[in-house]
Amino acid sequence: MPQLLDPNTDVSTLPSFMSRSAVEQRINQLLQYMSRPDSALSTRRRLRELSSLLATYPDAIHYAVANRAIQTVIRLNQRSEELMVRQHSNQVLALLGYCEPPKGNGIRILSIDGGGTRGILVIEILRELERLSGKPVHEMFDLICGVSTGAIIGMLLGAMRTPIDECEEYYHRFSSHLFKSDFLRGAGRLIWSHAYYDTTVWEKILKDIYGETLMMESKQCAGTPSVLAISALMNKPSIEAFLFRNYELPIHTRSLSQYEGSSKYKIWQAVRASAAAPGYFEEIRLDQYVHQDGGLLINNPTAVAVHEAKMLWPSEHIQCVLSLGSGRFVPQLEEPPSRTTSLKTKIIKLIDSATDTEMVDRLMKDLLPPKTYFRINPYLTEMGTLDENRREKLDQMKADARKYLRKNDNKFTEAVTELTQKRKVRQHLEDWLRLQYYLRV
Repeated sequence: MPQLLDPNTDVSTLPSFMSRSAVEQRINQLLQYMSRPDSALSTRRRLRELSSLLATYPDAIHYAVANRAIQTVIRLNQRSEELMVRQHSNQVLALLGYCEPPKGNGIRILSIDGGGTRGILVIEILRELERLSGKPVHEMFDLICGVSTGAIIGMLLGAMRTPIDECEEYYHRFSSHLFKSDFLRGAGRLIWSHAYYDTTVWEKILKDIYGETLMMESKQCAGTPSVLAISALMNKPSIEAFLFRNYELPIHTRSLSQYEGSSKYKIWQAVRASAAAPGYFEEIRLDQYVHQDGGLLINNPTAVAVHEAKMLWPSEHIQCVLSLGSGRFVPQLEEPPSRTTSLKTKIIKLIDSATDTEMVDRLMKDLLPPKTYFRINPYLTEMGTLDENRREKLDQMKADARKYLRKNDNKFTEAVTELTQKRKVRQHLEDWLRLQYYLRV
């Protein structure tokens, strides 16, 4: 029979490997201890250990759920007056795949495209959204999904709950510090590591901004939305998407998911993987996988966001989907079609087709109900590069965003109206009755 750990064992002293039976027995022991009144210190320690076990041995989540771990932790959360106990219980519930009902009338989704420093206009759009609604971004959405620069913004505003002005300051900071490499050094790095910019500097900036916080730890604060970032797995037979989540999917929908993912990584690692644009930054290896920019596969993540939302809340309707692009440039004069095309042109068109964001837009318009889906993708005065860092160019992008919002005021106002619809009294009552039944089963 496997030796069980002392109930007050510190997480840092856990064995490097535990057999399946030992893990299950320890989970059962922890749940028994947590079902009884105890000191806040002991309870926090047990919650941390349970969280560590579930993250290290994700297959044990099925066992924990089957042994009423969700019910035990919910009751613990309800009866505790200790803030840190409630925070750790929130994290454990997210790992167990438990989702509270949406905060609004239905599921509210924010999707953010990739686009390098053009993401500055996304911040401008979200600033206007906060002004009109009177609420911060993390309070308006149940799920936030981003790829590349969208992951940077989504993690700041959603997982970290960073104020919008501070988010823009970070954006200017990394664009000015990172994208200033001289040509010779950049060319040398491009030859040797396939990355024009210094990836070490990039990782230091990310660690300074996001710290060492784990994805799952962002769920400790009540009301934090479900957040995910998308990367592309490069060392599989074909390129596949990987989802960095701050939650785990419910047991009953996990087998239906189309995407591999995890909540065990640090936020900076998720952003680093999702924004590892080829030619700009080195790829990143996490465990057995090599990750690069998710925009290589999915540059408009709206469809992925809707899929994840239906996995989390299968019985809820979609209330509002706000899809933000990083700008598009349409030349004033189109050249007449050519009889032939060069190899370079064919390759460029092939890449553009593979990362087409507007195709997803057209599909979402067809599939989602009217007045549910809103796509905001401002027209640009000029097409900026992914690494544009000149202040006047970034300011021009912000001006382009404001101009677009003025011209599409009715559309944007309608989106804000949908996002701010409160959950009905009937829905609150149904949520309460469902929870009471769930706790008694």
